[in-house]
Amino acid sequence: MICDFSTQPAAVPAAGHDGCLLGKTGINEKDQWAYLTKLFIISKASQIPGRIKFYIAKSIRLCLTLQALAYSNISLSYVGRSFLTLLRDRHSTMNLLMNFFPFPHGTSHFMRWLPGLFLLIAITFFSIGCRREEPLKLGFIGGLTGRSADLGIAGRDGAMLAIEQFNLAGGLNGRPVILETADDRQDPDTARKALQSLLDARCVAVIGPMTSQMAVTALPISKEAGIALLSPTVSTDQLSGLDDTFFRLYPSGREAARQLAELAYNKLQLRRIAVVWDEGNRAFTATWLTSFSEAFSRLGGQMVATLAFESGHTTFAPLVQQVGASGAEGLFLLANAVDTGLFCQSLAKSGVKLTVLISEWSSTADLAAFGGRAVDGIVCLGTLNRNDRSERFLAFCEAFRRRFGYDPGFAAVNGFDAANILLQSLQVGESPQKMLHFLKSRKTFHVLQGTLKLDAQGDVQRNLFPAIFRDGHFRALYSP
Repeated sequence: MICDFSTQPAAVPAAGHDGCLLGKTGINEKDQWAYLTKLFIISKASQIPGRIKFYIAKSIRLCLTLQALAYSNISLSYVGRSFLTLLRDRHSTMNLLMNFFPFPHGTSHFMRWLPGLFLLIAITFFSIGCRREEPLKLGFIGGLTGRSADLGIAGRDGAMLAIEQFNLAGGLNGRPVILETADDRQDPDTARKALQSLLDARCVAVIGPMTSQMAVTALPISKEAGIALLSPTVSTDQLSGLDDTFFRLYPSGREAARQLAELAYNKLQLRRIAVVWDEGNRAFTATWLTSFSEAFSRLGGQMVATLAFESGHTTFAPLVQQVGASGAEGLFLLANAVDTGLFCQSLAKSGVKLTVLISEWSSTADLAAFGGRAVDGIVCLGTLNRNDRSERFLAFCEAFRRRFGYDPGFAAVNGFDAANILLQSLQVGESPQKMLHFLKSRKTFHVLQGTLKLDAQGDVQRNLFPAIFRDGHFRALYSP
């Protein structure tokens, strides 16, 4: 899988390793080891029949597989198949080994197998020992447990798929990349410890955090360490326009809220709106609340009620009653998917019928799981273009469903894009400083659904798309 969807960076010849027997031969490392192994075996027998050559090739394949397994996520079934191929005709295999290691007549079969086994082990560990470079590590931080876990899990899965595809395509000149994950639990103290654990693990850059409050918390640690944070979903204006180590793929909350207010007033014909917002993620919700209210009022609309709650600590029934008594035509819910679904359930039971607006934060799979039919008709504005029928996007959706068993949403798509952008930066330089320079200097990135632009402060410019929830899925509000 190409990280940049427009161009594939030129391959860099594999370098030799100081102190390794191979030296710098001009061919890649895998081919070097295949050649060395063949020479080692052939030197034991000058004339080898074709049948025996077949088993030599299988033995070499096993050695190279074990070497690769030590540095990547290759399935153990591949190793198993190599063993089974040898064992299916064990008598011929023993005859092969006897050609290498002649024994006196009467030596047991077990003793005749031992030298060959030691040969395989020696070659494998010798080749591993000559490899100097460890896998490169990218970090991921997000809420993987609790009421906002759906957002973090989706972002992690998108990043994981990108890295798996990158490794299957050969990694960084044969060197694999590992994704280290940390759960911030949507708690500031936990987030600080989680980010520090990724730095201690020698991650060269970090994907996340996934929520604005955690990003504000994590930034000082990232800045002090000189490690880039690339968030798939954070939109708080508290981090806008700063020359720091924070970058994001989501536009500012101020701009997104303004566009949602225009959609509500001009397209949905709403004039009276109530807002219910979660104070627990204030860095995100406060910006959206203020920007939406100002934009909607400028257009001539009226904000009839503004009600706050804290996720996990509030009963929704009293809030529903206040919304119903406000005379609102629409409701703007600023909450995670779980709370949004539960609030809509309570709203439906009360008999209050409103057009419900949400931010993309609420648009994950948990919305339907906790809201059921009560969330039908919800309108969202976000970065995911549901009209996209391009081959690369459809291929991504199919690969994601096959890998994780559910449909990718905006967090998964942005997580995939964030990982690919960092993988691009790794190909320019493997140090945190070079990666930071790449992110600051590169203006345009080709991503899954087109292009996006990052300015020197790490803020993004990209289009937003309206969607409506129907029959268990979000669909484009307007067809192209």
